[in-house]
Amino acid sequence: MEFSNLKHPFSMMICGPSNSGKTFFVRRILETKLIKPFPPKIIWCYGIYQKLFEKMSDIEFHEGIPSGAENITNALIIIDDLMNEVGDDKNFQTCSRKEATIEIFP
Repeated sequence: MEFSNLKHPFSMMICGPSNSGKTFFVRRILETKLIKPFPPKIIWCYGIYQKLFEKMSDIEFHEGIPSGAENITNALIIIDDLMNEVGDDKNFQTCSRKEATIEIFP
């Protein structure tokens, strides 16, 4: 599959059933550095730990949403299996509107 570069800032939602490759797809976006300019910091917030995380380097992993998420700037934030948790979180809604923050929802 060919994919154009993703221009920062942006939001992206990746949807699909369990085991359809959503996390693998996001990993490929990061490995191939399709995001331009590439973010200096990547924060991956997850609800369910996956073995694939062990193969990913230079990523800060958090179970759940880290405290102070509304203060994160100049970072890529990946929200993995936490949409219910962030849906009503006013602090996260503010965070997701900052131009220097990118969210990907696999």
